[in-house]
Amino acid sequence: MIVGNIINCNEEIDERYFNCFSIEEFLNTDIVKDDKMRLPTLIVGWDVVKKNFGDVSILSKVISEPEENGLGGIYWTFSKAEKRGIYEENLKEFKEKCYEDYVKNIKTYNIDPIVYNINTTEELCEKLSNLSGGVGYLFQGRIVYIYKENSIFMVDLDLIKFVGFDFGFILKFLMDNLSVFSEDLEEDFTEELKHLDIKYVPYLKYKNAT
Repeated sequence: MIVGNIINCNEEIDERYFNCFSIEEFLNTDIVKDDKMRLPTLIVGWDVVKKNFGDVSILSKVISEPEENGLGGIYWTFSKAEKRGIYEENLKEFKEKCYEDYVKNIKTYNIDPIVYNINTTEELCEKLSNLSGGVGYLFQGRIVYIYKENSIFMVDLDLIKFVGFDFGFILKFLMDNLSVFSEDLEEDFTEELKHLDIKYVPYLKYKNAT
């Protein structure tokens, strides 16, 4: 799962999540046109920026603005040798932005039977049938998060019990109709969950499988 690009890396970067390119690789036309360049990109080193990007203000850390959807963009920071404290702060901020961008356009919905005026177990299952084939994650036995078609759907099982629906029937319905239904996935995504909410686990599971 790659969430961003770091150019002129001057320390070990976890390449499970970040592409690391030299400035020469980055400036290569074929790489710039690649989909990788649609990810947020951080250039490390003020000297590198001055040499390769012309009239860039030292007061602005933005070289190229994000796309209209708010994703991507090219940013810069000082190298560790130039200004270590600012480098470390900017690198941390950049990583957070990358993870935020990764889930930025995913919509979330809470399937609340009270809000949706769902009166029976059967009516709820009929609504949930629209999520067939999605990826489900059961969190602490009380919330099911489902990812399908760029959306996360939440089913609060405690609420299901509270309104008197057949909890066991609904849980089995989900297990039978989702393409993946898992528990205890948090250990698989410990690094990602330092930055992302637990509700994105089924999305991460889906992305790992594609």
